[in-house]
Amino acid sequence: MQNGTPGTLEQPVSGAVRSQTIEDAYLLLSDNPHLRGGNHSITFHQALDGSLVIDGRVISYHLKQIVQETVRPLGATIVNRVDVPHW
Repeated sequence: MQNGTPGTLEQPVSGAVRSQTIEDAYLLLSDNPHLRGGNHSITFHQALDGSLVIDGRVISYHLKQIVQETVRPLGATIVNRVDVPHW
């Protein structure tokens, strides 16, 4: 998927090691009806301490929370760095 395209879940392909947790996070987000076709871009990566880091941009704080809560069942510590623009 292209970086910066609205409504995408940006899955890095540049040789990055993808864990099962990251694969599962993308799957959970793609199944969430609140995030389908919206104006957002989300990426995941795993920090050295094993936490799941969420980066990207969504249009509201509500969607930022939905992203976080959607991946919470994975059991990893979540670092939510999703940006919400201040219109």
